[in-house]
Amino acid sequence: MNYEKSCGAVIYTVVNGKRLYLVEIMQKGHTSFCKGHVEENESEHQTAAREIREETGLEVKFVEGFRQTIEYSPYRDCSKTVVFFLACADSTRVMVQEDEVREIEWLPFEEALEKLTFDSIRDVLKQAEHFLNEDYAKYEEFLHQRYVAEELAKAKQQAADPNTQWADHESVWETLYKQYDI
Repeated sequence: MNYEKSCGAVIYTVVNGKRLYLVEIMQKGHTSFCKGHVEENESEHQTAAREIREETGLEVKFVEGFRQTIEYSPYRDCSKTVVFFLACADSTRVMVQEDEVREIEWLPFEEALEKLTFDSIRDVLKQAEHFLNEDYAKYEEFLHQRYVAEELAKAKQQAADPNTQWADHESVWETLYKQYDI
């Protein structure tokens, strides 16, 4: 039995407040996400980032906490594992790697779900959408609260400094509470 491993990502961006997912229509006819074989001495994230650059020209930021795997047999006596991460792109401008990819589209969740060829890939997209809507939203809120706490601690320390330029410490606190909506 042969074993293969590939890594890639569910890539999304936000345009006019709407989340769009990148799907690739491959030269072989199926529709999927960016992915490719792990090269020697590459980490999973390095492989995914390289494949994304090669197939789309995009530089992306990986979203922490999301990693999904699928397994299938691409041919007889071969087991393949594909690791998918979640990544955010700042731009929708892509350069298609024409020897593998026929076309790239940015689609809303429901349209991307319909366009994908395989159920296993659809399941990965569903997991990514859920993660962004539920788990990651909680994580972002946690990060925001931590940031606010750190900023308030800095402000408190600065307000306690006798050399501060703030004449009215109470107005500083009011401003901070309004600014950070707490």
